[in-house]
Amino acid sequence: MCLAVSVCACGPALTILRLSPPKAALGTAHTVFVRVTPGTNDVMPDEAEKVSELVRRRFSERLTEVGYAVCPQLPCGEGVLELVIEEASFAGAMPHLPDFAMMEAAVKAVRGGGNSGNSTTTTTILVPVNVQLRLGVTLVEPDGRIGYRGTLTRMTSRTSTIKEVVNDAVESMARGFGDEFARQSPFVKVPLEGGGPLNRGVELLHKAEWANAVTYFTELTRAQPELDGAWYDLGFALEAQNEWAAALGAYREASKRAKKPHYEKAVSAAQGLVSGPQTTSLK
Repeated sequence: MCLAVSVCACGPALTILRLSPPKAALGTAHTVFVRVTPGTNDVMPDEAEKVSELVRRRFSERLTEVGYAVCPQLPCGEGVLELVIEEASFAGAMPHLPDFAMMEAAVKAVRGGGNSGNSTTTTTILVPVNVQLRLGVTLVEPDGRIGYRGTLTRMTSRTSTIKEVVNDAVESMARGFGDEFARQSPFVKVPLEGGGPLNRGVELLHKAEWANAVTYFTELTRAQPELDGAWYDLGFALEAQNEWAAALGAYREASKRAKKPHYEKAVSAAQGLVSGPQTTSLK
């Protein structure tokens, strides 16, 4: 973990650099294998390419475009990007055709009537289509920890073919996913609370002595439970050890005692990451 310390001459305010939360970078992995778990509607009507194949191909391409290397197969690389298609639904938007099966039947009937008995002629029928995709995204690092976890959702509705609408939805999700990592710095500057009894613990944080810092700030919060900075710095030390649930509790205690913007931001970030037994590594 890279650290940088700056001390304001007018007070004890400190900052420290750490790896961005997972929404800004795929943990520490730069080479990944992309695996897609299909949903119940994996096959698009009248199309050979499955939705899962389209998702894997486009996300792999987008990751490559923003600087990541994508492995063709396991074992290789530094991590595995898991894409789970939680929902892939296609439906007609015409009120008199409430489901996709009825819409398809109507379209086929129109096609059949428009061919005038010539079976070699096909007619492309454009109909109002609703497509909704929801992907669960997880990046598993080599040591089994989670470098990224999130959910991507896209709903598209327009008059077109099913294939075109699904392609547009997947393209939009892949591009937004890649853009998120391409435009953000892999490091963020985080403020620490210093002064008085906090300084000893802050020194431990600067040295990346996370366990010792946790012990120090835990004892300090017991001795001076009203000291909001001790709770906040304890939260950072716990976060650095990947203990996001405990970090969230510490950040909340700090926020109860003082309404500071970086306390609220820390609570929000930790809350968004407490979604599983393991989360981001701050190597």
